[in-house]
Amino acid sequence: MNAAERKRPVDSPLTHRVILAAARTGSGCLTPGSVLGALTLSHPSAASSPESRPSARVVVLDPDGRVLLFLIRDPLDDRPAVWATPGGGIEPGETAAQAAARELDEETGIAVDPAWLGTPIAVTRGWWTFRGRRLYSEDWFFVLRTAHFEPETSGWTELEREVHQGWSWFTPDELDRLDEPVLPKGLAGLLHSLGPRAGSDVPVELPWWAP
Repeated sequence: MNAAERKRPVDSPLTHRVILAAARTGSGCLTPGSVLGALTLSHPSAASSPESRPSARVVVLDPDGRVLLFLIRDPLDDRPAVWATPGGGIEPGETAAQAAARELDEETGIAVDPAWLGTPIAVTRGWWTFRGRRLYSEDWFFVLRTAHFEPETSGWTELEREVHQGWSWFTPDELDRLDEPVLPKGLAGLLHSLGPRAGSDVPVELPWWAP
């Protein structure tokens, strides 16, 4: 089955909820066996750096080593669609792990304790534009290994409903054969380097890509 055949439209029904092998707290979040350190990012004031947009994203892997990606295309932009990991901007006062967990819940319906994500496995930095705004992003990537699931879209924001065109799971080798760019750049190599390990103590510096 090719990538186009596996791609799910955004209005696909939820086929089943994921069951993760961990105890759940009363809030429904996952509690890890051990708590790893969290990364806190400061937010510059609008006066000093209005174009700064740090973000946190999650590399979600199923038991077969496939990664979950969303197909994203802005209907107000003529640039081509891209495949990207779940994630988004870090809000003031949040750690990167907290933002990653919040975005993961919002975009997929999977709630995890931020500590479960551990420390970032990779980072990429660079300039890009969105609807007339020129932004500088520092994107931090966490990894989550879980059972295969279909994302729940009920928590999507209005903007996410505008730009998310679908989703699919890919093996590392399939990423290099996609017609659309994959973000972050170098994701396939990163997945090969991870192997069965949960992550790394030192984030890998990935190259920046922007259309």
